[in-house]
Amino acid sequence: METGLPPRLIGLEQVVEGARKRALAAMSSECDFAVGLETDFYTIREEQFDVEAAYMLSRGGKWSLGFSPSFPIPKWIYEEVLKGTYRELEEAVETSTE
Repeated sequence: METGLPPRLIGLEQVVEGARKRALAAMSSECDFAVGLETDFYTIREEQFDVEAAYMLSRGGKWSLGFSPSFPIPKWIYEEVLKGTYRELEEAVETSTE
């Protein structure tokens, strides 16, 4: 689903905005609630972490936000994903363990 955001969403603000835009795009006249999911990276003290955000939206405009547990990403994987060597974190992890 197109969000109008860049392919890599670095930082919690961008991850949340991506999830919000996905929820808005999923809302239709046939539903009372919509959920948007987005995942990517954020950095704390020069260490990268992976996180998923879930944005729940009601027809009336009320919303709620939740996050998955975060975990650190090895620097080399983070850099390869940013360079475009891998499209997703999962692909980088699977390739590195083969």
